[in-house]
Amino acid sequence: MNNPAPLNIAITVVVLALLLARQLTARPLRDKPTIGVILVVFGLVESARFFTDHHPNVGDVALMVLSLAIGSALAAVRALFTIRIWSQNGRPMRQGNALTAVLWLVSLGQHLLTDQFVMAGAGTATILCYFGVVLIVQRAVLLTRARRTGLRHADVTT
Repeated sequence: MNNPAPLNIAITVVVLALLLARQLTARPLRDKPTIGVILVVFGLVESARFFTDHHPNVGDVALMVLSLAIGSALAAVRALFTIRIWSQNGRPMRQGNALTAVLWLVSLGQHLLTDQFVMAGAGTATILCYFGVVLIVQRAVLLTRARRTGLRHADVTT
């Protein structure tokens, strides 16, 4: 496939829709970052394919790292201020709200904006890895909050 961008965009839309649906639904808070790790692995494979044919310069890499840092900061903000955690039947639960979804969209937008300043296609090629990393950061902050508030469960250990 010569131009993977349309496929990457379609995958991004599907993954974002699934992430938002999961973020806005009351779900157990688990310690295992399975989805985040899967997204990072697939994202690294896709990124490696892209960067085999396109060679970023130091400035490109710096901007992509900056985008990841901004995304991680937004993930921490989401986890601290927009996601409710509580205990239900002895199990920690979590659920985001409309602001959680807005911050996800802002996070995605700032990452894809990277394409305007680095080589075209880098933002979409690295998006799955980006999603995985920011999900892992968000989960880590939520787990810290749960532990500090005394929520305990087999999946949320100290």
